[in-house]
Amino acid sequence: MVTDDILCLGCGCLCDDIRIGGVSSAAPTFERACELGRTWLTTLAPNTLPATQDGEAISSATAISSAAKNLATARRPLISGLETLDIHAQRLAIKIADNLRGVADFGAASFTAGPAPGRSTASLGEVAQRADVVVFWHCDPVKTHPRHLECYSAEPSSKWLPNGRKSRKLVLVHPGGAATAALVDKVIAANPAEQLKEILQLRQSAKTKQESPLLSAIKSGKYIAWFYDQSITHGADLAMLDSLVIELQADSRNVLLPLGPANNAAGAAAVTTWSTGFANAVDFSLGYPRSCGDEFSSLKSISRGEVDLHLRFVDLNSQSPTKSADQQIIIGPAAERFAGAKTTTINTSQLGIAAAGPVHRSDGVCLQAVAWQKTTLPAARDVLEQLAHNLAAQ
Repeated sequence: MVTDDILCLGCGCLCDDIRIGGVSSAAPTFERACELGRTWLTTLAPNTLPATQDGEAISSATAISSAAKNLATARRPLISGLETLDIHAQRLAIKIADNLRGVADFGAASFTAGPAPGRSTASLGEVAQRADVVVFWHCDPVKTHPRHLECYSAEPSSKWLPNGRKSRKLVLVHPGGAATAALVDKVIAANPAEQLKEILQLRQSAKTKQESPLLSAIKSGKYIAWFYDQSITHGADLAMLDSLVIELQADSRNVLLPLGPANNAAGAAAVTTWSTGFANAVDFSLGYPRSCGDEFSSLKSISRGEVDLHLRFVDLNSQSPTKSADQQIIIGPAAERFAGAKTTTINTSQLGIAAAGPVHRSDGVCLQAVAWQKTTLPAARDVLEQLAHNLAAQ
C-alpha cells in the first residue's frame, strides 16, 4: 500500500509531498523525505500506558477527570507546549488558559515564529517563483532544513526564473562552518554576537548609499528574499532586520521569512495572535490578555514561584524542564516517561503520524497533517475537548 502527500513536521519546511510505501509493513519506505524527515517519520511513540497519576497506571478518563479538578482549583496554572498541537487543539488550549485566568506560552521560538507588525513578507511559493536573490542570514538551511533549497529558495524554476538555480544568486551571511556555504554564490563573514551592530551598519550604509559587501552582492536583484532562524535570540535584532528589509524596498522587492522550527510553532503564533493580539507568552490573570516580551514565559513564571500547576503538551523530543511547578499535567506521545509524584500523564497519538489536523508552515500557509498510522490512543485535541467539557461542569 502506498500513501501520497504525507506532511512531515520534522522541520519548518513542512514538506507535504512525502510518499510512503508499505505503510502496513515493518519497514515502510519514504520517498522525497530528507534525513531529518525520515528520522521524524520513523520515530514512533509506543502504545503503552494510556495514563498515569503519581506514577501509577490509570485510565485516560480518570486522568482527564483528575486533571480538570486540579486545573479548576489551581491559583495560577501555566499551559505550555502549544507548538506540538494542531490548530484546533491550540485554540482549545488558549480558551482553557483564558477561562482559568492562567498563562499560555509556546516556548523560546515564539518571537521568531510569530507574525511581526508591518513586516514585508511573502509565501514560500512566491519566493520559489520570483526571488532572484536569496540571503540566508546567520542560518544554515542545508543542515537544519535540508529540502529548503530544493523546494523553495534555490532550485525551482518559473517564467520569472526559467533556469532555476542558474537564474538565482544565493548569499550566505554566517560566522563560518556552514554546510550551505558550498552551495551559495557568495559567503560574507559575520559575528553571531554582533548581529544588531551588523544590521545597524547595513541600515546606515543603505541610507547613505555607501558600499558594503552584502549590499553590493544583492543590488542586482529585483526580488530579494531574506531568511533567518532561531540564531536570532533577541527581539531587538529581529526588529532591526525587519526595518532593514522594509527600507530596502525603494530599489527592489524585499521580503523576510523565518526558516521556522519543527512542529506547529507558526500555528501556535498565529492562534495566539488572533485569539489574544499577542504572539508570545500571554497572561490572563487580570481577566484579559496581556503580554510583555518573555516576562510571562514558562521559565520566568516558574522561576518566580508563581505557577502552582503546569499543563504541558509534549512530543517525543521534549525534555524535562530544569524547573517545574508543584503539580504537573503532561499530555502527549509517550507522556508516561515523565510520570512521577504530583504528576498526571495522558498519552496521545502523534500529530502527523497517527493524528490528523491543520498546521501552519513557517510562512503562515495552512496545511493538513495526515494520520497514516493506526493507534488506539486519543489525539491531543480529543483530550482537550474532554478536559474543557469537564472544566465547564466543575
